[in-house]
Amino acid sequence: MLDFLGTNCPHIRFINFNELEFSDTEAKHYTLGEKGFVPKDRYSYAVKGSAEMTFKLMQYCRKKQFPFSVYFCTSKLKDAVQLRERLKRRAKNVALPFDEITKDGVLIRGVLTGSNVGGNILSLRASLLKLLNLQEHELVYDPQKNRLLMDKKLVKKHKKMVKQLGLTPSIVAEYPTWDAMEVEIDFL
Repeated sequence: MLDFLGTNCPHIRFINFNELEFSDTEAKHYTLGEKGFVPKDRYSYAVKGSAEMTFKLMQYCRKKQFPFSVYFCTSKLKDAVQLRERLKRRAKNVALPFDEITKDGVLIRGVLTGSNVGGNILSLRASLLKLLNLQEHELVYDPQKNRLLMDKKLVKKHKKMVKQLGLTPSIVAEYPTWDAMEVEIDFL
């Protein structure tokens, strides 16, 4: 492929090689060696030998004097820089008006949960809107996690009343991802 690109595609200015790595869901399957891949060490999802192969490909490109530059992006760089930038962009797109966004792209929000209220959390929302004199957009139902989201200042201000209704108030730091993985939970 490099030979084809180097001789037939003069408009290409650079090629970026990414270090091959496992995703979280693939890691257990592949670490058994079923596909011939193993992690390069116990702290990384990068595939053993991927970086070395990339260096060989880069040397090949240099030897052939292709008209494009070649870059190598390690899994460590992707984790440190690219993932952080991706989270920051996503946070800006999915943040609710009351959410805080940290410099790392983590959302800080007030959360109300209620294990002993079951499916009634949605009906409690209607009561809370009236009791706390809130607008619809100030108290948002999250069906994926069956919880209510609101400004962290409001959660702190109304924590006693919320607890009397059987809800657990907290301030949550979470990733702006589909699963909203919690980084930190501060129960009030």
